[in-house]
Amino acid sequence: MVTEFGASIGEFPIVGGRMLTAGDEGKAVLGYAVAQRLAVTPGETLEIEGQLFEVVGIMQTYAPRGKAPEGHRVLGLVFTDESIFIPFAMMDDVFGDAGAPLYLAKAGEGERVGIVAERIDAALAEAGVADIYLRTFEDIAADTRGMVGIIKAFVGGLAAIALLVGGVGVMNTMYTSVLERTREIGVVKAVGAQNRHILSIFLIKSSLMGLVGGIIGVVLGLLLSVGTSLVLRPFHDAELLVVISAPLILGTLLFSLLAGAIAGTLPARRASKLRPVEAFRYE
Repeated sequence: MVTEFGASIGEFPIVGGRMLTAGDEGKAVLGYAVAQRLAVTPGETLEIEGQLFEVVGIMQTYAPRGKAPEGHRVLGLVFTDESIFIPFAMMDDVFGDAGAPLYLAKAGEGERVGIVAERIDAALAEAGVADIYLRTFEDIAADTRGMVGIIKAFVGGLAAIALLVGGVGVMNTMYTSVLERTREIGVVKAVGAQNRHILSIFLIKSSLMGLVGGIIGVVLGLLLSVGTSLVLRPFHDAELLVVISAPLILGTLLFSLLAGAIAGTLPARRASKLRPVEAFRYE
């Protein structure tokens, strides 16, 4: 029964009566819209393609309050308020040789899913069944990890390019700052400042520039993540959650600080090496 797979595919809530159970014959569960349109309640009889079915349950509506019905997706199949559930054993009697587009199998306690899948595959091959595509949740998880890996690589490439561009920008800004303050550097060194003092001043400035850029990037990233989640949520059955990791944010800010310091190292060294006499002659 599909109710055995609630942890994997979600629940099928009933507002009246019950869901189908193993051994049911001549029973049916109706979607909310079907029951409303036919004015049928549990215990009444419904005719489907010449076959009589006793209605034993009514499904809860999939329509959020004030919105159109969305449906419940199960591995690519969508069940809506227009759905009707009948026992699988009666499918052929009602619709002829209908078969089923999807079969679900559950591994027993203590069994490994991969081994069970291999047994099923071998049994199908022995029976001469060749047009069934066998997938386990382990396969789906592996595909998902592969897709996430590709996305991570793509985002990592963009981050590397952004880091390079940002580093060059900080370096150019620091070089400009050194040129604009050449005479000031000469004055400071003339009154006793040492090379390490000038070096530390410009390194602190470049580090703060990197830190500010990191803070802006974190804020924009969070806003983009939340916005993406809100935009994509109507197109997915699963809720997309934005997880905020404090260690990741702190690591990002620390990395931004170090990146700014590294990008400002050469301009800072140039500023610290200026001779006061040459600095005073700079216009």
